[in-house]
Amino acid sequence: MFLSSDDHFDAVSEQDSDGKRQNHLLEVLKWPQARNLLEKRMAAVCDTVEAGDETMFRLNESKLVEELLSKAKRMSEGGLPKSMEEKFVAKALEAPIVGIRTTVISRSDTTVSTESQEETTTTSSLSEATTAVATPTSTSGAGTGAGAEVVPSLIPTPEILNLQRLRVSLNFLTSSYLPPSLSSHLKSSLSSPSSVDFTPLDAYLAQLAKLRQEAVASRSHSDFSRKRIAGDEEEAFERAEKRRKKEEEEKAKKAGVSRGVKELAKVNTRGMMKLTSFFQKKT
Repeated sequence: MFLSSDDHFDAVSEQDSDGKRQNHLLEVLKWPQARNLLEKRMAAVCDTVEAGDETMFRLNESKLVEELLSKAKRMSEGGLPKSMEEKFVAKALEAPIVGIRTTVISRSDTTVSTESQEETTTTSSLSEATTAVATPTSTSGAGTGAGAEVVPSLIPTPEILNLQRLRVSLNFLTSSYLPPSLSSHLKSSLSSPSSVDFTPLDAYLAQLAKLRQEAVASRSHSDFSRKRIAGDEEEAFERAEKRRKKEEEEKAKKAGVSRGVKELAKVNTRGMMKLTSFFQKKT
């Protein structure tokens, strides 16, 4: 239905539970310039008809989608704010690390030779891999140096980065400025190929999810193997510790025996009567 701007403003006020929004809106509408600005922005997303000296408005979903896309594109151009860029773009598209490529540089006064070597490893994020990266140990003169760089399993292209920024911008705008019912209703329209083709981004995210699952499984297997090896080493250490303690006890016992007892222990007593046999009761 076509409604006047006052009817739309009243509908907004009715949704206010504590009256703060209504009071603020009434104060804003007292200024003709502010009211004209609001009606101009309403016309950008609504169909309008003139009824006498009054303009009537009706929401047009196609216009609203176009306006949201336009705002999202302006928001994502040149990158998002730093906090959003790191959390929702860089971190969201970061792939597991599958290797660390090490370069050994041999330097002399006349020659410089390089040798590359790739060490295979699997980590779940770039931050874990950077702890293993070596820095050059020699930069001039004779000697050798070593440098290393991480090797991610998947690298997003500029197109993927831009699509992710655009999707993040759309999600932010719809969640911040639209009611949940309307936001969910427009979700399919905003992600349709006719509006923006997110197919390359969806394909990248699907591949990324698969690589992350493989990385988690690989690391779990590696952790289990390390725990098993550590358990075997601990068991062997305990056996060696028990054997050492037993040997020390035996040495301590031997050290406490007198020289006379040691000499008697060496005497051959085979065929001799025991001493107790001389103290038996007479029958």
